Amino acid sequence: MRDKKQHSKIETFHYASDKSEELRNADKKLVLCYGLFNFLHIGHIRYLKEAREYGDFLMVGVCSDRHATKKKEINFEEALRAEAIASLDWVDLVVVNPFEDVYEFVARLSPDVFVKGFESKAESWLGEPDLDPGKFQELGVKLVVLKDDQFISTGRINQFICSMPEVVQQYLHIFHQRYRIVDMIETVRSMGDLRVLVVGDTILDEYQYCTAIGKSSKDPMLALKYESRDVFAGGVLAVANHLAGFTENVKLITILGDKDNHEEFIRSRLDEKIDATLLTRPGAPTLVKRRCVEGYSMNKLFEIYVMEDSPIDGELEEEFYRHIREEMSEVDIVVAADFGHGTISPAIKQMMSQEAPFLAVNAQSNAGNRGFNNISKYTRADYVSIAEHEIRVEMRDMTGKLRGMMEALVDKLGCAQLTVTRGRQGCMVIDRNGGFVQVPSLTSKVVDRVGAGDALFAVTALASAAGATCEILGFLGNIAGSLAVELMGNEKPIDRYSTIEFINRLG
Repeated sequence: MRDKKQHSKIETFHYASDKSEELRNADKKLVLCYGLFNFLHIGHIRYLKEAREYGDFLMVGVCSDRHATKKKEINFEEALRAEAIASLDWVDLVVVNPFEDVYEFVARLSPDVFVKGFESKAESWLGEPDLDPGKFQELGVKLVVLKDDQFISTGRINQFICSMPEVVQQYLHIFHQRYRIVDMIETVRSMGDLRVLVVGDTILDEYQYCTAIGKSSKDPMLALKYESRDVFAGGVLAVANHLAGFTENVKLITILGDKDNHEEFIRSRLDEKIDATLLTRPGAPTLVKRRCVEGYSMNKLFEIYVMEDSPIDGELEEEFYRHIREEMSEVDIVVAADFGHGTISPAIKQMMSQEAPFLAVNAQSNAGNRGFNNISKYTRADYVSIAEHEIRVEMRDMTGKLRGMMEALVDKLGCAQLTVTRGRQGCMVIDRNGGFVQVPSLTSKVVDRVGAGDALFAVTALASAAGATCEILGFLGNIAGSLAVELMGNEKPIDRYSTIEFINRLG
């Protein structure tokens, strides 16, 4: 039977507001805490018990389901999370926050003290980048930050329910002896200060879901019944959206076709923070990669490219060149998402190699460019992300050791850091000073591998520009890739909230 005493502590916001005024009139000190409280654990208990010591009455706000799901997945609905907090003897009242902005919640209740715990640094419960002490000062509320007790909720819980292979669990144990969670979180935060220009090929990824109905009666081919379709913003559009999930200042320059333009759809799929310049190529379609997918197994059966893949030239190349060159002086990092479909011409590659303040490059080899889109067409890059098969083609070495190839490529391009992605084997990262790490894959569920490399590239490019170590860079990149393969296509961009939640889950 539900405990009536604890349930009676859960009240409406209107009641909580009246209670706050009642306490002020009685000259009682009100302490307010706030959180998601996805799992009630010892860290929460210590946090709330210590907070109670700062006043006469402890009120706890719980993030609502509606606002929590904008930032992360929740495991329990708000009523259950509130009831869990109300079960603590030292909590006097629990209220679900009806506002999206935590500062409005605090302003309306006007506590004497607001106490936050260590986990707020992980952005995992406020849905805010961090609490601004100045805003609390303006509200006349004392802000208290409790000392880190090194307990992170989901990570500890997952020590008992972790489904990852033993080798990954061993790696995580070693990793956490070298790095604290706050080190990774601070790297993610510092990425948010970067001003980014991203250029490259626009790709629309179209998935046509079908059911196999048999063999054609006249030809030796499979007959399929069309069921439905999805279209995702891929290529440089996906990279730009991933970047916008970590930093507020992203500029995009790319080229669409004037036939089957899709500009309205593309703009609707770009993050609203992205400042997009979309040029148009006469006589060409906007590039579409159309995949036929068996709807039950989600196996891809075949793929059709709708494209004009010759390099741009003439007035369009000059205009594209000019836009990139003008914007480069206003940013900290230039991200080249080069899929080898003609958007980034040789002249533009050369100009970015010579003039970009920090150049991050991913030159992909795919069915549409047949291995001709080599990274060596850039004469210099500060950061490179490349797949294992791509570096082996670049070095003309099918079986040699990757580390030697990576060292040679770093020397050739002058890279500060270079990542080689290896699918289910994770990634390797090297730097110009001889640092080298192997980070295992952190993936537990694979839905679709399309777009995983783009997510990894976007996150690691920012991490490299922010000065991350090789191991933190590789770790964050594998998190991004792991989150991406759980989605169909580029259904949703990776952002700092989902990344930090994953960090917490790994503990």
